[in-house]
Amino acid sequence: MKKIQLRIWVLTFLYFSFLLPVHGLSKWTIMIYLDGDNNLEKYAINDFLEIASVGSTPEINFIVQFDRISGYDSRYDNWTNTQRFRITKNMEPTISNAIQDWGDGFGGREVNSGDPESLSSFVRWAKQNYPADYYALVLWDHGDGWRSMTNVAENIEQQLKQSRLSLQERSSLEKTLKELKRKIHARRYQKSVCFDSTSFDELTLKEIRQALSDPDCYVDIIAFDACLMGMIEVAYEIRNCATYMVASEETIYTTGFPYTPIAQDIVNNPDDSPLQFCIKIVQHYADYYGHYGTETLSAIDLTFCNQIFEAINNFCQTAIEIDNQWLYFYIAISQTSSFDDPDYKDLKTFFEIVFDNASNTELVNITVQILSILNTMIVENFGELKGTGLSIYFPDKSKGVDPAYNPDNLEFAQGQWKNFLHTFHNANISKGFAVLLRESFDTGIPFDWTIIDGNDDGKTWTTTNPKNRNISELTSPFVIADSDWAGRVWMNEQLITPDITIDTSKRIFLKIDQFFNAYGSEIGNIDIKVDSGNWQNIARFQYQDVRGTLILPLNNYLNKTGTAQIQIRWNYQNAYDAMYWAIDNIEILQEIGMPKKGDLSGNNIIDISDVILCLRMAVGLDVTIGGESYSLPYPDWLIELADMNSDGVVDISDVILVLRKAVGLE
Repeated sequence: MKKIQLRIWVLTFLYFSFLLPVHGLSKWTIMIYLDGDNNLEKYAINDFLEIASVGSTPEINFIVQFDRISGYDSRYDNWTNTQRFRITKNMEPTISNAIQDWGDGFGGREVNSGDPESLSSFVRWAKQNYPADYYALVLWDHGDGWRSMTNVAENIEQQLKQSRLSLQERSSLEKTLKELKRKIHARRYQKSVCFDSTSFDELTLKEIRQALSDPDCYVDIIAFDACLMGMIEVAYEIRNCATYMVASEETIYTTGFPYTPIAQDIVNNPDDSPLQFCIKIVQHYADYYGHYGTETLSAIDLTFCNQIFEAINNFCQTAIEIDNQWLYFYIAISQTSSFDDPDYKDLKTFFEIVFDNASNTELVNITVQILSILNTMIVENFGELKGTGLSIYFPDKSKGVDPAYNPDNLEFAQGQWKNFLHTFHNANISKGFAVLLRESFDTGIPFDWTIIDGNDDGKTWTTTNPKNRNISELTSPFVIADSDWAGRVWMNEQLITPDITIDTSKRIFLKIDQFFNAYGSEIGNIDIKVDSGNWQNIARFQYQDVRGTLILPLNNYLNKTGTAQIQIRWNYQNAYDAMYWAIDNIEILQEIGMPKKGDLSGNNIIDISDVILCLRMAVGLDVTIGGESYSLPYPDWLIELADMNSDGVVDISDVILVLRKAVGLE
């Protein structure tokens, strides 16, 4: 009797073992949300076949939800709805090979891949039916970081309707809009990821987070086989949905991930941890595309997202409060690499350059903390020539901050980064610096500047703009050396400032707006002379256009202590029937920092000059500080320096308090 009962029990166990998956039977279940319901259908099929060249094993499940569309690729019966597969070796993506029952009595059907419920239901179903020790989810399709190109284009069109735009602002916006419309028309990028042409829908970051926030949808790795998703904004949004993220800062070729070597590796090494597997995905990507191109891919430990978020918040708040480091931030972002969307900048590179340049110790210490977290958070990176692992939204000053960058659309915007961007875009980047020289050529080239006309033919530096150049970066009048106007003569034209007295113990910078329009062999040199020494080159332009604001540090060329006399030279040479070099808004800046209360002149001493400045403010007169003139209404930082009793106004009581400090009384 006992033997019969035992036999019945064993048979029953074996019966249900074949019907139901057993927890722990598989090491990995890898889910691919293969959204081919768009112009990438051909490549979706190809990637399916790449995975099938390896196929699932008892320890590794490759589970695919494959959405197709008509009109792009007719292979494998040309079905146009959505099917689910457990891909086995050499499987073809036909309906007969698809899973016939999704747990509700039905199989394939039309699914909107841009609906968050479609994503969450697929993940729940895959985890329930193919349980494993570890789970990975690949989101496959177009991608565009955090925002929609269509929304950006609509916002720019609204801005262009404003009559108050300057010619420069309008030209810049029109150029941006033209490029955006080209991209939108080509459908190269869509909002966030997973564009469904049948439903004309897509998954936003917010929807991805909502879809995967259910504990039943948590996975060990989320990998984006989609463009531009390697952003801190993306990582922070999904920080509670997975342990690791794999994504690219740059665009990804339509061929996508190299699925065959990735699949073969995890089949050969089923005991790999999530950390090991995500690192190998990046390494196989690097091996496939080569180590010397512009492709990028990184593996990110999402458990550090809260730490980096707080550290960046601390940086932003400190920078806003200090309010005199904007020039260093401008230098940093102008030297930081961007990606196919020029507003996406490399995060780590930006902070590395801030660390190298910023003068405020507190801010530098916070930057060290940020870099330390990033070094731990970025567990593997490919693409060091272009990106270090994560990008961040940082638009140029001329564009302003996209209104869509807000807490309603993404959680990262709940922090201080958005406030930092707004403050940066509105800040005077010369704040904290004395202006030793400023020239905008509004009244022509000053008499104390030197022009050396190489051919003595009058075709040299001029403010008359002889060919009527319309340059978006510059406001007429500006100074220009125009080879196209000069014609078939070799130009060697020099423009030299007068002597400028500087304090070599302070940080000194040259700031200019320019457009070097390259055509052939012409060269643009910027040189410096210290006292009666020789000319030293500090910048050289040739063979490519250079436009916008340029800031150059000068201290490395001074080689002395104390006071010095410097001159700056612009030398346009080797130009023959070429184009031109136009320059405007030249400034020589000397750092003064943010002085203490009462030290209005910024010379680190409270004396009678500060009393006079405070008195002029008390009666509403103009004041000049560091070569900069200020009139009513005075800027907040200046009022704060003069408002000794902190009552919100500058009056005679503040003058008396400054006087007491000047004579040594408290």
